[in-house]
Amino acid sequence: MVLGFSTTNKKTGEATNFVDLILDGRKIHSIREGDRWKESMAIQMATGVRTKSQQVFNADRDDLSTCKGVQSIEINTKGGEFRGIEYTITIDGRKLSEREAKQLATNDGFSSLYEFLTWFQTGKITGQIIHWTDLKYL
Repeated sequence: MVLGFSTTNKKTGEATNFVDLILDGRKIHSIREGDRWKESMAIQMATGVRTKSQQVFNADRDDLSTCKGVQSIEINTKGGEFRGIEYTITIDGRKLSEREAKQLATNDGFSSLYEFLTWFQTGKITGQIIHWTDLKYL
């Protein structure tokens, strides 16, 4: 299944660098709404999905081509840029500490927890963490 990645942050206009972060092993999973992903599914990582410029960038990387697991995630945010962002993040029903939330943000390719929360700041997101490494949050 195709796993699309944005090349720019729609809120800031800055480059996400997700492709490079994935290829060099710094972004080790991705978060998506819904529950479509299952362990052992094939992953075609791409930019420009459903456009003429679609490019699959993991075709020659066996280490990036299979979903090794999924975990349920819920991200709740409120607040804003000037007041700070209040949040709760749960994975498989367990609430993360601030330290764990910071690690999640780093593993998802963000430079800070604030950047991560800003990206997902929509109130409530229920979805999955799609893992292509053996990491799991316990």
